[in-house]
Amino acid sequence: MNVSEATREREMEKMIAFIRQEALEKVSELEIKAEEEQNIERARIVQQETISLEEKAEKRKKEFLRTIKIGSSGKASKTNMRVLELKREIINGAFSEACDRVLAQIGEEASYREILRGYIREGMHLLGDENVFIKCMERDFALVQDICRQEFEGAVILDGTLEKVVLGGVVLMNKTKRVWVVNTLQERIKIAKEELVPSLARILF
Repeated sequence: MNVSEATREREMEKMIAFIRQEALEKVSELEIKAEEEQNIERARIVQQETISLEEKAEKRKKEFLRTIKIGSSGKASKTNMRVLELKREIINGAFSEACDRVLAQIGEEASYREILRGYIREGMHLLGDENVFIKCMERDFALVQDICRQEFEGAVILDGTLEKVVLGGVVLMNKTKRVWVVNTLQERIKIAKEELVPSLARILF
């Protein structure tokens, strides 16, 4: 082997070694890059999973809070309904006592006579005429007749046609029987209840 051939072989070996080294470095770079990309992908996946878990946790939290709120609302609603029922019972009880007192007054003829006299006078005033027709309960016919005979001669008393449900009192009509004034005990209690319930509720509650 001459000098030139030996030189070429050395150069060739150097070149092969250089290429081998370049290849090894390239492989190493690729491995490092792949590992970096893998780490990035792994981090991305972990981040996605973390976000997903956080979203699920937040969703469950909201559902739980909504369930508690609905439950509390239901309990509050039931409590409010019970309070309203108690208020209604107390107010109705108060007016039931009022009805009992009225019935007690009906049992006392002197007191009931004054009530009827006042109702008849008020009805005539509202109708603007003393010549009226009067309806009353059958049991009160004689009493109303006696009152009108003494004080309201222009009144015409009709047969006792009012139902017992009215408790007592009278209904007055003008001459044409088209305008009525309902002065029954039941109606007066109803009006009083409508007028007094708001203020009574404030006082009681």
